[in-house]
Amino acid sequence: MQRKSIIRKNKEVNLNYPNVLNITDASLYTTLSTSYLYKLVARKEIPHMRAGYKILFNKYDLDKWLEEKSVAVN
Repeated sequence: MQRKSIIRKNKEVNLNYPNVLNITDASLYTTLSTSYLYKLVARKEIPHMRAGYKILFNKYDLDKWLEEKSVAVN
């Protein structure tokens, strides 16, 4: 299997799993700071996975989590 990747700010990003985001990409996707995401992960308040020392997020789980956190406007 050929490995697909791109270079983003001197870091290689794996395209074989486009729905899996690292902390930086999750921060850009959710518009939350990385430090706040780290706090949410530590409190286990946001769905995430760990691969060794890396914290990863499933894009669909983040969408669902954000939807659950939204406030209805009257």
